Amino acid sequence: MKITIKDIANELGIAPATVSRALSDHPEISDKTKEKVKVVATRLDYRQNKLASSLRSGKTKVIGVLIPTAKHLFFGSVIHGISNLAAKKGYDVLIYQSNELEEFEKKV
Repeated sequence: MKITIKDIANELGIAPATVSRALSDHPEISDKTKEKVKVVATRLDYRQNKLASSLRSGKTKVIGVLIPTAKHLFFGSVIHGISNLAAKKGYDVLIYQSNELEEFEKKV
């Protein structure tokens, strides 16, 4: 069963919006409430729904990287570096291989 913000809210007797704001470290939510929410979220193994969050915010936190080919080690090391840095900042990386086709590069 996937744990939702509503599950956390029900357990704490607070509104789902308060849970969402607490998890987002909103300044209007007290530190005490933020801590309670985080404890329950951790205990219930809550995982943020990235798709729902991106629809609300209009931001995907996804970086697209277009490479001509994956055959060369150079591009692998570049992708490795990009992926590591992106992960540290909370981003995901999508990799596209164009096979050096201009039409595909334009499309992507």
